[in-house]
Amino acid sequence: MALLSADFDRLHDLLRLGDSKDMIRAVKSWLSRPENSKWLLGFDNADDLDTVPLHKFYPAVHWGRIIITSRDQGVIGSIAENGHILGPLREGDAVQLLLEKSGIQHPTEARERESPGAASLLLLFSFLEQSLIPENAPASRHYSPKKME
Repeated sequence: MALLSADFDRLHDLLRLGDSKDMIRAVKSWLSRPENSKWLLGFDNADDLDTVPLHKFYPAVHWGRIIITSRDQGVIGSIAENGHILGPLREGDAVQLLLEKSGIQHPTEARERESPGAASLLLLFSFLEQSLIPENAPASRHYSPKKME
């Protein structure tokens, strides 16, 4: 949980959100603004959901995208209604899947333009042999807005 909190602290600084006592809440607030509706949060290696309650990091809005990777196939159906069990992927296939699950309207058209950034993101995710859980909106999650606060 400390690493995830530190990541949100860095995100807080990158977004230049100023002085905040609760940086996680400040980032969630920024993500919750309608003018900031096109974002992607990635939670990589979410293998121990008992220790790290990811829902505490979800903004309570119906926009944006959350992608979770995990080696624990049991997360499909527990923190996400749907997901994919993946084997090793070639880079091009992984980029295409990431663009599709990220909410890119026309991933084939965007592929040339977005491919370098997507490939860089895939390097951050350990994308091989994990469950990929795309979360489209809090309304489809198993947590009520009260639990996400």
